[in-house]
Amino acid sequence: MQQVQQVLQVLLANQSSHASQTAAIQAHTTTIQATLATQGAEQLATQQLLATMAQGEMDCPRLIWLRPAPKSTKLLSRLKRSMKPSSWLVDKYDVFFVCPVTLRLAVTGKGGNGYRVEMPKQWVRDYGPAIRASLAFLKTAVAAGRLAGLPLPTVPTLDDLAPGADCLCALTEFMDNLDSYMLDELGEAEGREGNTALVEVSQGPAVGAAYRKLKLFMESLDPGLENCGLVKVVCLEDGSVEWVGPGAAKDRFEREGRKALCSWDTARSD
Repeated sequence: MQQVQQVLQVLLANQSSHASQTAAIQAHTTTIQATLATQGAEQLATQQLLATMAQGEMDCPRLIWLRPAPKSTKLLSRLKRSMKPSSWLVDKYDVFFVCPVTLRLAVTGKGGNGYRVEMPKQWVRDYGPAIRASLAFLKTAVAAGRLAGLPLPTVPTLDDLAPGADCLCALTEFMDNLDSYMLDELGEAEGREGNTALVEVSQGPAVGAAYRKLKLFMESLDPGLENCGLVKVVCLEDGSVEWVGPGAAKDRFEREGRKALCSWDTARSD
């Protein structure tokens, strides 16, 4: 009888252990499902953003980075400016393009120094939706840890003070300030609340119209965009069109098309 009780105790213990293991497996499965759902939502949001941007003018690169033209080459002066994000919002910028496959800065302009342009407040109203769509994409790339090689507003100040420092926070702060500035200007110009302006400038028609205007402006600086650092490529697989970097990025987009624009987890050696 005692042996029977011992056997029953062992069976009950095993059953309890099995139940605990099952519960742990179920909890782990739930966590995995939640993670996959989050990743799926993020991917869907990115695809929707790409679709919105795709409604723009295909004859112009669509990922744009703006670097405020430095007013002083002295390190101390540039450091003081770096402490005031509002001072980054100036009327002269160096405009660069970014490869949407590698998310790296293109060799833009003669000598790779970008296009030096003067942009009064009117540029916010004309090109704001296009630039905002571009910045939104780049901010998503920042969050994914796939953004590298963009010139910061205070370069080389940050590198001089802290070599190898993580610059993603600085990039994000600059983008947020520029984003806020554009929305304020659009809202003020048309008598709308910032949130209303935000929704409207994000719509496909507004983005497309802004890219068409931006294309004309950029071609006035560089006919045929010969110095933009990107090449226009058509993917035979899905028919998508994009301006991407030459070499491996071009080859990859020709093979994969729009899928190549979402695959940020691939090796940086693409």
